[in-house]
Amino acid sequence: MLVVDDEEAIRLVTARALEHMGFNVLTAADGVSAVQLFEQHADEVSCVLLDMTMPHANGDEAFQRIREIRSEARVVLMTGHNEAAAREQIECEGLAGFVQKPFDLETLQSAILHAIER
Repeated sequence: MLVVDDEEAIRLVTARALEHMGFNVLTAADGVSAVQLFEQHADEVSCVLLDMTMPHANGDEAFQRIREIRSEARVVLMTGHNEAAAREQIECEGLAGFVQKPFDLETLQSAILHAIER
């Protein structure tokens, strides 16, 4: 699992919650770092939880690059925007899921499990 968010608190709390759910978690603070980590660990990453708005490569750019590395990569977008607004802002064909911030742990777990099972 790869958690990508530029807000440290969100990134750490989300990673800790996913670890408690049994996932091995890598974290990245921006899109560039996310792509680099994914490239290094593509075979180990079951799903990417990707923030939409970040510095140094936003969610859309990171999503496209991740899918270039592994076309079947499961990516769940997380954002403070609602799903319709988010889908207007990014090219999301192949997106495995969506989580609107703030989210509860049940919603997060459901979105991740659904994405992995696709």
